[in-house]
Amino acid sequence: MSMVTKDRDLAAMDANLFIDAASVAMILGKGTGVSVRNGMMTINDFDLLEIAQPGQIVAATATGGQVVEILEVVDASTLDVSVPRVSESDSKIPPSESDGVDMNLLSFAPFLAASTTWVLREFRMDQIAEGSTQSEIVANSDSLKRLLLTHAIAEIYASAAAKSADDASLQARATLWKTRLIDQIEQTDLGVDVDGDGRADATRRMNVIILKR
Repeated sequence: MSMVTKDRDLAAMDANLFIDAASVAMILGKGTGVSVRNGMMTINDFDLLEIAQPGQIVAATATGGQVVEILEVVDASTLDVSVPRVSESDSKIPPSESDGVDMNLLSFAPFLAASTTWVLREFRMDQIAEGSTQSEIVANSDSLKRLLLTHAIAEIYASAAAKSADDASLQARATLWKTRLIDQIEQTDLGVDVDGDGRADATRRMNVIILKR
């Protein structure tokens, strides 16, 4: 079962996350005087070839600023970027042109890893994810991926809100995503395809100890 997620998947659901909750993100690189022209971003403050990779996010440090996903690392100072797309297969969306903007290359990878572990554990799919010889196949991986991302965003906002107790906006976002997570949990079953025909032969729900077929 593949549960691979990237920062761009988070941005597709809530791009503001990378500005409003940046206090709990990993800052991989800080760019000053960043420019965007013809869908290409120039950052001269660090070597992009050593740090950046497709699927990561570059976000303005100022509230309401621009957030973009990296499509390609062109060279040590140039990125091919897009406004975060709903799907990686969607066409590039050129971002607004700008000059002299402070932007950070940042990541919520630890939250994504923790949320992946949470989903696998709650549905008791740990062994399959680790290469078990079990023949079960997840028939609805898209639903599980959305649950994983919702959990990650809820955890990120909760962590950011805890660091800024007086920020009413962050508190509200944390509450909103907690509610969305609860709704997502109630809506998500794990479809198990035992015979490989692409259809779920059985389902699992969270916190159910035994799956009966």
